[in-house]
Amino acid sequence: MGTSGRVRVLAYNPGQVSKVPDSVHDLVKPEWKGKIGYVPTNASFQAFVTGMRVLEGDDATRAWLKGLKANEPKVYDNNLKVLDGVGKGEVSLGLVNHYYWYEQVAEKGESKVKSKIHFLPGGDPGALVNAAGVGIVKGSSQAPAAQKALDFLLSEKAQKYFADDTKEYPWPPASPARSRICRRWPPSTRRRSTSASSNPFSRP
Repeated sequence: MGTSGRVRVLAYNPGQVSKVPDSVHDLVKPEWKGKIGYVPTNASFQAFVTGMRVLEGDDATRAWLKGLKANEPKVYDNNLKVLDGVGKGEVSLGLVNHYYWYEQVAEKGESKVKSKIHFLPGGDPGALVNAAGVGIVKGSSQAPAAQKALDFLLSEKAQKYFADDTKEYPWPPASPARSRICRRWPPSTRRRSTSASSNPFSRP
């Protein structure tokens, strides 16, 4: 069962990028050669690749991966380093999860975070929402305790923590925390570049 959501986004350096791509398919174009940062060993990137395979098939996904490799992207150890690399101008674009940017803004202030993020349109494989999830092993002798843990993770207290502290999306549809974020951030906003001034995760 899903407990929170993490959206794949494009981080970009506004000093180097005047128009952010609206599809991950644009990243294999020659103009982005040597300008992309990513973490190929990260589970969220691998989940994105799996999502592309489901949406577009193995052949199309393989062709995209070969195109990305041909564009000589810079490999980083983790998403935070990608975000830092974008901010420093080491690369112009980075493939990351949304919450890393919001956490940096909350910690440092928007003026000290040199990168921005861009949410891709729905239907693009780059707009994947990764679900953090939990389950109970069938036949477990600790099923009652596991159920209590699961119930807590889906509780309003935990969902509010995900929204306010880790900057993730609350998952249960009926969660007040989820409703609060959706009211602040209409669908049209999710499809464009954002800054802290439109931050749906800021507290009232």
